[in-house]
Amino acid sequence: AEALAADVGLMGPGAVGGYQRPPRTAGALQGATSASPDAFRRPPVDEVADVWRRCVPVTIDPGVERYLRARGWTWPDLQALVDLDMARALPVGAGDLPIWASYGRSPWTVGGRLILPCFGPAGELVQLRARWVLPIEDSPAWAVNGDRLRFKEHGGTGITHGGCLYANPVGRAVLAGDLEGFAGEVVIAEGWPDFARWSVQVHRRGLPVAVLGVWSGAWTNGLFAARIPDGARVDVATDADEAGDAYARTIMQTIGARCRVHRLKAR
Repeated sequence: AEALAADVGLMGPGAVGGYQRPPRTAGALQGATSASPDAFRRPPVDEVADVWRRCVPVTIDPGVERYLRARGWTWPDLQALVDLDMARALPVGAGDLPIWASYGRSPWTVGGRLILPCFGPAGELVQLRARWVLPIEDSPAWAVNGDRLRFKEHGGTGITHGGCLYANPVGRAVLAGDLEGFAGEVVIAEGWPDFARWSVQVHRRGLPVAVLGVWSGAWTNGLFAARIPDGARVDVATDADEAGDAYARTIMQTIGARCRVHRLKAR
């Protein structure tokens, strides 16, 4: 474990056992001790907001747009994605990034340039995730060899990946306690692609449905369950595999007693 941590840049050589943790830079990470299960290590909110501001609409960046189009996103869908502001493109020339906006020693600008906002239990922006968009044939040689520096989706270096999730505008309002215009229906999808497609679908149909997206560790008992209104219809649309079933069980156990929960298998 120490060797792997050193290899991806989380630890440096020189301590007992051959490694020691490198000193933290001021403002590198905030909060988060292990004293409480509800304490998470988050990036500073000003750094999160700054990186988000540096990003551009996905329809402006050719590389990110090409990545999405190759996965079946049409122009109307991409425009809806921009309107909902659920993803942005990180330009190659975005400048120096905070240490957490990296994969090991490599900043997200190398290839993880589809940037995804993640929200806390009150609907507040707490951190970002990145999806790899660079085609393998365009990857730098050091990223191709052994495929070591490529990833599908990355939550940042040295921060807690749980306790936050994806949310469309209606979902963020529901988490914040604003139920005005809410249709009483919630969809919980697994991963950003399914979450985004559900969000675009209900948006284009004009439905005030809250759409949330989860990944491993995102749905923390007590944090998000308490934000789902009593009596709401909740469609749990996680994948039809072992991991998706596990996510569904966790979610259904936390809200099944007071919500109308239905299991929808995405595939």
